[in-house]
Amino acid sequence: MKTIQLPSLLHLTLLLFLLPSKTTSSASPLTQAQAQALLKWKNSFSSSPASLNSWSFTNHNNLCNWTAIVCDNTTSTVSQIDLSNINVTGTLTHFNFTPFLDLTVFNLHNTTLSGTIPSAIGDLSKLTELDLGQNILEGEIPLGMSRLTELRYLSLHNNNLNGTIPYQLSNLQKVWYLDLGRNYFGSPDWSKFSSMPLLTHLDLYLNLLDSEFPVFISECRNLTFLDLSKNQQLTGQIPEWVFSNLGKLEYLNLKNNQFIGPLSSSISKLSNLKHLILANNRLNGTIPDDIGFIPHLQLLDLFNNSFEGQIPTSISQLKELSHLDLGQNFLNSTIPHELGSCTSLTFLALAVNNLSGELPLSLSDLKNLTELGLSDNSFSGPVSPDLISNWTQLKSLQLQNNSFTGEIPPEIGLLTNLNYLLLYRNNLSGPIPPEIGNLKNLTDLDLSINQLTGPIPPTFGNLTKLQRVQLFYNGLNGTIPPEIGNMTSLVIFDVDTNQLSGELPDTICDLGNLEAFSVFTNYLSGNIPKDFGKNNPRLASVRLSHNSFSGELPQELCSGLALKNILLRLVNRYNENHPSAFPASPYSIAFFALIEDHFIANNLSTCPSQMEEQLFFFTTFSKFMVFCKPQQLLQLDCHCLGQHHLNSLPNRPFKYQCNRNINPFNFTPFLNLTVFNLHNTTLSGTIPSAIGVLSKLTVLDLGENNLQWEILLDISRIPNIHIRMQELDVSRLVPESAVNWSNTKMGPIPPEIGNLQNLTYLNLSINQLTGPIPPTFGNLTKLQRVQLFYNGLNGTIPPTIRNMTSLVIFDVDTNQLSGDFSNTISGLSNLEAFFVFSNYLFGTIPKDFRKNSPKLTTVRFSDNNFSGELPQHLCSGVYLKLEKLDLSEKQFMGEISVKWGECKNLRDLQMDENKISGRIPPEIRKLSWLQRMTLENNELSGEIPAELGNNIDLSVNSFSWYIPKGLDNCVGLLSLNLSHNNLSGEIPSEIGNLVSLQTLLDLNSNSLLGEIPSSFIKLTSLEILNVSNSHLSGKIPPSISKMVSLSTADFSHNNLTGSSTNRRLF
Repeated sequence: MKTIQLPSLLHLTLLLFLLPSKTTSSASPLTQAQAQALLKWKNSFSSSPASLNSWSFTNHNNLCNWTAIVCDNTTSTVSQIDLSNINVTGTLTHFNFTPFLDLTVFNLHNTTLSGTIPSAIGDLSKLTELDLGQNILEGEIPLGMSRLTELRYLSLHNNNLNGTIPYQLSNLQKVWYLDLGRNYFGSPDWSKFSSMPLLTHLDLYLNLLDSEFPVFISECRNLTFLDLSKNQQLTGQIPEWVFSNLGKLEYLNLKNNQFIGPLSSSISKLSNLKHLILANNRLNGTIPDDIGFIPHLQLLDLFNNSFEGQIPTSISQLKELSHLDLGQNFLNSTIPHELGSCTSLTFLALAVNNLSGELPLSLSDLKNLTELGLSDNSFSGPVSPDLISNWTQLKSLQLQNNSFTGEIPPEIGLLTNLNYLLLYRNNLSGPIPPEIGNLKNLTDLDLSINQLTGPIPPTFGNLTKLQRVQLFYNGLNGTIPPEIGNMTSLVIFDVDTNQLSGELPDTICDLGNLEAFSVFTNYLSGNIPKDFGKNNPRLASVRLSHNSFSGELPQELCSGLALKNILLRLVNRYNENHPSAFPASPYSIAFFALIEDHFIANNLSTCPSQMEEQLFFFTTFSKFMVFCKPQQLLQLDCHCLGQHHLNSLPNRPFKYQCNRNINPFNFTPFLNLTVFNLHNTTLSGTIPSAIGVLSKLTVLDLGENNLQWEILLDISRIPNIHIRMQELDVSRLVPESAVNWSNTKMGPIPPEIGNLQNLTYLNLSINQLTGPIPPTFGNLTKLQRVQLFYNGLNGTIPPTIRNMTSLVIFDVDTNQLSGDFSNTISGLSNLEAFFVFSNYLFGTIPKDFRKNSPKLTTVRFSDNNFSGELPQHLCSGVYLKLEKLDLSEKQFMGEISVKWGECKNLRDLQMDENKISGRIPPEIRKLSWLQRMTLENNELSGEIPAELGNNIDLSVNSFSWYIPKGLDNCVGLLSLNLSHNNLSGEIPSEIGNLVSLQTLLDLNSNSLLGEIPSSFIKLTSLEILNVSNSHLSGKIPPSISKMVSLSTADFSHNNLTGSSTNRRLF
């Protein structure tokens, strides 16, 4: 009898384990619910990174081993979710919070989350760490978040959150780290906040906080980190309780606000401070001596305030100080020799002050300096070799715009770490030391506007990292050394206005990164190297004028892709007898500004004479050709530069021989063509019906030609065209200069254009079209952009426009349209830009205009006959996207509503030449993106708010009171016009802090008193200054003559004395 061996217990166990089971897993119901919730959330992500591959249904029993998941050791349920720095591109809307009530850590930092924060997040009652920072979340902070009473760490940093900060957040009494920085939060009622005694880190920077210092902070006595910087609207004095209550602070950053008044001597009570940053405020008075009694201070930044007087000698006691920035103030002393005791300094900036005297030799002890900026002062004397030889760690040395004398010491060659050496606009003399060739890390060298003599050292060839070299306005002589060819990183080479001679070295042809080459006003001669331009593809500007060059201009000079300007002074050998002196390559199309009329070049460039086996492919401003066979051609773009680009030639315009008739063109080989661009190719005649064989054509551009207008009717009747046609451009069929409504008209827009029902882009602008806009436009439901500007169209805007539901841009400016359009534009929900300016439209702006078009960014209604109350409804709602609004040159009346402060994206607001009255509401200050605001010639009165954008024109109104000192917080201000008002008081010295002012500062025709501030010297980019017709007195500051950018200045009709030595001023 056969014996049967029974399996062992171990074998049975293994067998049972391997058999498939239909029973449920050992995972708890809660664990399964958590896995299902996470999988559902993952499925909602726009992208699912490979790192989350472990999140899968087949792996749901191993939840605790999933990436970014940590489980509780006791319950095996999820206790932590950490997806930080994993790009999931999802929302919290699809996250089910219910299964995660025991979660303690929820870290979604930098995961590209969008949408709002659900209020259900408040159900995570055991949460101790919540990090939603570095995402694109929007909306307000949900009140439910205040229920997270176990929270210790909360970060919402760098999102698009808005609204006011709910005071209920202060219920989170266990929080020690709170970061709400870099959002759009407005100020709440801080008095409702409870103290947060455990808070050590508070970051509110780059929000829209306004008013005064948040008072609840006064009871946060354990704070070590406080950042309120870049809120722009925080104002008032820094409260004394900051110094008395916050003694544990190690980091205090208040820069880019409007804090005023002196810096309290109680600053020394912050004895634990390491970083003190108060830059870009309106602090004044002297820097208190007590600042030297903060023993552990490492960084002190007082840049761009109005501090005056001396640099306190007590700073010498700050032995740990490594960063000191006192730049752009009104300090008016010498540098104290005690500053040399701050031997830990690596960064020292004293630029743009009124400091004077020689540099104390004690600064030679600052052997750790890596950046030194002393520019724009009145320092004098030599740059001592003893100083230079000890600053061997320097990476940036900026001494420009002073009065230093003597020679550049050869010890400069010891600074082998230098990247930037800027010594321009001084009184330095003697030769450039050859040791400068030791600075092999140098990227920027500017020695211009001095009195340097001698040759350019051949050792320049060692500077292979040098990108910009500027030696202009000196007395340098000799030749340009051929070693320049070794400077392969060179981008800008400018040696104009010297005494250099000889020929240009051939090695300049090897400078492959060169963009600008300027040698004008020297004694250079001979031929320009024949290969110049061949290996310089980035060359954009060449200035050779006022030399004695001869011979032919290099054939390859125009072959690069970037050349925009050639400024030549060509001697008489370049004249009508030598037309071949200029390159005649067919791909040498470029833009030339020829400043002297000494030659002719009728053969500069020609359009291709035929389109056969190979076709030229041109694009705007290009200087190259692409060859391809017709069968492979998908896009044909023969967009030549028309002669209008070259009309700057005096009495000798270029004439392209480009005149072509499109009728001989054989369309048959191009059946796959999708884009046919013949824009500005001087085509004439009619368009042949054979174009209909191009059945795949989606874009047709025949703009800026001499074609007969009947082409539009031809196109709209060809079935194979209008089936696929998406883009049609037949703009500028007549030159813009020829648009004259008294001339012969080109006729109406044919109603058959309504057949092009797949059209997405239509451009008929800058022609001489007349008649109405056809109602058949309503059939073009896919049309996204319509441009009919600069024509003679009349009649009303047809109500069928509202059927064009895909419309994004509607531009009919500069026509003769009339009537009331209020019933024509409802329902255009995709509209982003609406231009109807310069017509005869009348009536009021429809109240539902913005409501029906929520995506609007640009609106221009100006120069029509609209009237009535100022349309306040155009700017309401916190999510409004409006960026540009033009309501100028109409008859609007009424006051500016506080609702205008809700247009948070508004960049350009023009309401000039109306009858707007009342005050400018302070809420306008909330428009933090505002770049331009023009309200001239209205009836406005009252005070001028402190911040109104970067281009401000409030002239011809009735503003009174003073010029606000807070205007200096408009750090990007380019133009300021406050003329023809009733402003009184003195011109605030803070105006000198508007260092970006460039175009205009006009204060004329007011009742201003006092002297012209000496701080105007800081306005180094200002071109026009007008302070005439007031009651100013005293002496015109002599420093005005040093404002080299100033073209005109008017001080007339005041009680001023003195004069400026600058001949351009009057």
